[in-house]
Amino acid sequence: MKKLLVLTGRYYPKASPNSICVKQVIDALPGDWQITVIAYDDGLKEEGEERVFRVGRGAVLSGVYRNEEAKTPAERRKLKLLRTLDKLKQLPFVFSWPWVDPVVTKRTLRLAERLYEKERFDAVIAVHMPISNVIVGHRLKKKHPGMRFYPYFLDALTGGYLPKGMSRKTYERKALKWEKKLLSNADKAVFMEANRAHHELVFEGDPLKERFVYLDIPLLKERERGVRNKTGGVDIVYVGSLAGEMRSPEFFLKVFEKAAAPDWRLTFVGDAGSAPVNSFAAGDERIKVVGRLPHEEALSYVRGADLLLNLGNRNPNLTPSKVFEYMGFGKRIVSTYSSDEDKSVKALEKYPAALLLDERGDADAAAEALRGFVSRPAEEIPFSELEKLFYMNTPEAFKDIITGDGI
Repeated sequence: MKKLLVLTGRYYPKASPNSICVKQVIDALPGDWQITVIAYDDGLKEEGEERVFRVGRGAVLSGVYRNEEAKTPAERRKLKLLRTLDKLKQLPFVFSWPWVDPVVTKRTLRLAERLYEKERFDAVIAVHMPISNVIVGHRLKKKHPGMRFYPYFLDALTGGYLPKGMSRKTYERKALKWEKKLLSNADKAVFMEANRAHHELVFEGDPLKERFVYLDIPLLKERERGVRNKTGGVDIVYVGSLAGEMRSPEFFLKVFEKAAAPDWRLTFVGDAGSAPVNSFAAGDERIKVVGRLPHEEALSYVRGADLLLNLGNRNPNLTPSKVFEYMGFGKRIVSTYSSDEDKSVKALEKYPAALLLDERGDADAAAEALRGFVSRPAEEIPFSELEKLFYMNTPEAFKDIITGDGI
């Protein structure tokens, strides 16, 4: 029996996009493997969870996590205070950025070492974000060189999202220094295809890049299809984050306002605090804001949709995971974009039932295109066709990498 340790951050029951991806990979691994997970302990656990070990990360960060769905003014003030305290806590670590959590790193390493002494793991998957996971995986590998070490970058380090107040030059210098150090003893480092061009450039001539493998968001799997209690009309559903620095719903809201018939409905499942969405929803009863839900509950809205909405990403090196999760349902997808380099555009151009709306274009023309798209007959796409087109987005692609690596 093979034994695998997975180091991640947030985990079920309140899953992050990364933990949803990690869970799909875990579920795709051979059934006779023993999987052990180390994740954050924020006071939330899945009923009956086994072999999931939790690490506390302090009252402030756990408080942010538990209060993300602040709705009342008092709750929002509390969340704002917690986020401010978190930023202040990070100030002493400005020179070690992006490593800002040495206490959590120490706790995770101590727990991982204790588990290793008992289990003698064959391999460790260390999921970036937080970087402390990759640090722990790197240190475990140094101490136990016979164990395979797979850093997994669903979120980019070099070429990733630029924090406020930091220049791109400073960011890349710091991130590259960490990346070269932590990947020096990796057996294979798994990155997203979106980062390939960047890595080919910054690691040019470096033999380290021979260990790099490029996959993609592992959320393409066949999903249960069907519609819940349809009452006529058109249901458009968006599931995911509405973080203003990453993406904006404003263009599509304007398009919806111009295009939508009285029986169209637009539902946002995710952040409840988006000012543009709440502003439009206040004046249009067809727009509904649900807020965050457990992952499976959120997917029930996706199953019931006629049309699935993706919002363009402002960072061209990131691909929103929801695109490939959407595809598994075989439904029509409409996506906005603000950059020709947006990786979701490149993926959706291959998808047989997608409409792409350029946020830099005219909202009236986009509204006309949306009406035409909605009026087309809805034909669900066979999963076998999608699997051929997007194999690198299946959990099995990751499984094939590590099972073919001599574990």
